[in-house]
Amino acid sequence: MSNEPTRIDQWIEHIDQKLSEIDFQPDLSIEHLDSEGQPKSKALGINAIKSKLSDLIGEKIGTETQSQKAGLISALATLNIDKYRSLVKEHQPAEPSFESSDSDELSFEAFVTTEIDKYQSLNIVYNILASRQDNFSEAFFPTMVMHPGIGAIETRVDRQELVEYAEHNQDGSLLELNRRNILDIYEDVDAIEQDSIRLLPHLESEDDPIGEKYFVSADQVPTRKIHYGGGDVDYRPLKPDTSINVISLAQRARSPFDQPFDYTEGLMHIALDTLYIELENASAKRIVPIQVSKLPRAEFNKAHETMGRETMLNFVTDSIYVHADMLDVNSESLGDFAEFADDDILRIEMTVNGRASFEVGDLEINPGRTRVIAAVDAQGNVSSSDTSARVIGFDLKIIRSNVNWRAYGSLVDTTTYREMHAIYPRHPITSFKSTNETANNASKLVSMINAARFRARNSAITALFDYADQLESQKHAIERKQPVNVTGVSRYVVSAFYDRREIDLSDRTTDNQSFGEAVYQKKAWVISTELRDVVSKMLSETGYSSALSFAEVGDKIKPKILIGCHVEDEQYLYIGDDEQLLSTEVDYRIVSTSDKRMKDTIFITFTRDEPSLESGLNFGVHAYIPELIEKVVTTRSNVVSEHHRVTPRYAHIPMLPILARFDLKK
Repeated sequence: MSNEPTRIDQWIEHIDQKLSEIDFQPDLSIEHLDSEGQPKSKALGINAIKSKLSDLIGEKIGTETQSQKAGLISALATLNIDKYRSLVKEHQPAEPSFESSDSDELSFEAFVTTEIDKYQSLNIVYNILASRQDNFSEAFFPTMVMHPGIGAIETRVDRQELVEYAEHNQDGSLLELNRRNILDIYEDVDAIEQDSIRLLPHLESEDDPIGEKYFVSADQVPTRKIHYGGGDVDYRPLKPDTSINVISLAQRARSPFDQPFDYTEGLMHIALDTLYIELENASAKRIVPIQVSKLPRAEFNKAHETMGRETMLNFVTDSIYVHADMLDVNSESLGDFAEFADDDILRIEMTVNGRASFEVGDLEINPGRTRVIAAVDAQGNVSSSDTSARVIGFDLKIIRSNVNWRAYGSLVDTTTYREMHAIYPRHPITSFKSTNETANNASKLVSMINAARFRARNSAITALFDYADQLESQKHAIERKQPVNVTGVSRYVVSAFYDRREIDLSDRTTDNQSFGEAVYQKKAWVISTELRDVVSKMLSETGYSSALSFAEVGDKIKPKILIGCHVEDEQYLYIGDDEQLLSTEVDYRIVSTSDKRMKDTIFITFTRDEPSLESGLNFGVHAYIPELIEKVVTTRSNVVSEHHRVTPRYAHIPMLPILARFDLKK
């Protein structure tokens, strides 16, 4: 074996030099880091170590804050081994991690005062490199370095919720406090729309005695049910040319509140919603509802020469059209009008004036002249009409001012949902040490680093397949939009999704396309079509885009799709320089691995390319706890042996229950 220094030897020497430039304070220890490995204080010299390690990592492997954090934790752990030992023992598993000649506890023989200097640089190098995953594993489970003093990590997500106002009963029954994910408003338009400041003049019952005074007769317009104030009320249009107090009539049968309106109520907005026009000619008489709420001049506006809260209406139009496809108030077609037999339409002009007090709610509406001014045929030819028209009733859109804060409106709250995940010790990695071997032997260190990294990669892919199996076991509940109990704290925010498809690529060739680029291009188009379809379903069915927008407080951020495959199958995910694999509405990233378990398999999910325990919008997280290499002396069968040993602690934790899987049939 060559005695020339290796890259690792040179790196260890470089770290020794960097650390020798720091004047360590005597009480500096791992206790001065928080649970996520960040310094608690700037006055303890920790930033000096961070700076030296940052220089080193930048020179050797590029800027990686998580690797820097792993190195920092290792450095502080070896500065005060007693503090480190006590922290690890607090989270020691019930079963011993490995055998020891004298004790069932973790072995710390290496960490005597005379050995610390030999192992400090070695442990820094080990944890900087062992904390780094390959691209595939890091894409699905971004690394987050944690403090050695924790035995589990908490993943959490804040769910913004709509809460229905509720009061406690007096009979001891449980309070029903209905909480809804605020993201529901993207799918349910009524989720956040409430009528707590809406007023609806209505009848106490269908035969309400005041009905004839203020409302259109049931002989003209049938009574119907309208939802208002938490229940259904009887309703007919209001009469024109009648003085009405709309606040009074808005609590006739029920109010949005338990107590009656008082003098503090006021109005903020009134507008015409629907006009009921009676059409009559020699052969028929019909009443037609016409929506006018979106037309110009349909709102009451402040008057120029009267008290401050008095408003006026001056609705004028000559472009109301009635045709045979419209229905009357009895939901019957208007086809029996003579003009409609020739596919004509009737053009109506009208004027409607009104006065309303926003202070007390008094209102009167007075229709002016209403007439049919023309019949227009399919070719646009205009002729006169014998049909007459008049306004016999109206609906209003009325909004209270709510200056007395009687209505809470939409109650919103934020609830934090949490999941705890243990980070337990894995089986140790041991390197035999010969009698003439130095403590910082680089080849042994390289072997331990590679073993740790390969095991972490295998663990990541195992976690990916296990999670796919977990979601598949819940696929029937997922398809029916039912709650699912799976790992992943984001299930409280987004809808779970799992889609597994078999894609047959075996028959995607023709007689003159048996090999070469054309075959790959054909198969790539097949996979691309399936990808586009499954990604569109993921976007439409999970609410992920909405959750992403909420997490960034309205910023427009493209969802990012993560596609993982085997190295042999990556060729099928490129369809040419001028073609787009997915829609321009999303970004995407492709990663591949040589792990044989991934052969003929493609996984698709969302990613944000950054580790986080809080947003829940990454597929997963790789929680890594730096551990120290130990010198272990064991006795078996009266034989004493000395080894270097490390007991890795890490966990690959899924957080986002959104996953698609393609099984390729070749």
